[in-house]
Amino acid sequence: MLVDQVNLFWLGTEGLQEKELISLVSPVDRAYASQFRDSDRRVRALASRALRLWSLKSAAKRDFPTILEGRAGKPYVEDGPSFSCSSTLGVAAIALSQDGDVGLDIESRLRLTQLEMSEQEFIDWTVREAVAKGTGRGLALALEGLNQVDASVFEVVGTGEIWTVQRPELPDPWVASVAFKGEEVWELAVKEVRLSDLVSW
Repeated sequence: MLVDQVNLFWLGTEGLQEKELISLVSPVDRAYASQFRDSDRRVRALASRALRLWSLKSAAKRDFPTILEGRAGKPYVEDGPSFSCSSTLGVAAIALSQDGDVGLDIESRLRLTQLEMSEQEFIDWTVREAVAKGTGRGLALALEGLNQVDASVFEVVGTGEIWTVQRPELPDPWVASVAFKGEEVWELAVKEVRLSDLVSW
């Protein structure tokens, strides 16, 4: 039996500088990052876009000149892998698969007090957000449109779509959830990426 594969790549952003990342992204991505006043947020935006370009090229062995937007702003590429990006304090990440639709949410536990959530509520939120991002239907779905069928299985209200979720082990303080459409068995491969990996391609 073939097992579907999902890859999760993550890049620590602590200590990265905008000038190191600018040359790795397109003018459109630079313009996107420039809208943020906070330098840490600009670095995360640039790192996320650079990681996206690197991982798409690595997965498909070719360039994708245009990133398109689908429902609720979900990015996609023509004839390429499904992917989902997320970033939070100190990290940027992307989940991608050639085998089916994916969604990703990554958060930092350092935000727990700011969000006034318990640890379990925080983890539950990343699960719901990963499924919502995978469907491309946005935040309203995460809040009201999911039924939990099993510990890691969710059904989208109204469509009956089934999504399964895995929670990868990441260094503290990060918590992540990766969602994959369907009930099939799937394998999650997690890899830390460094700036030198992005520069070398």
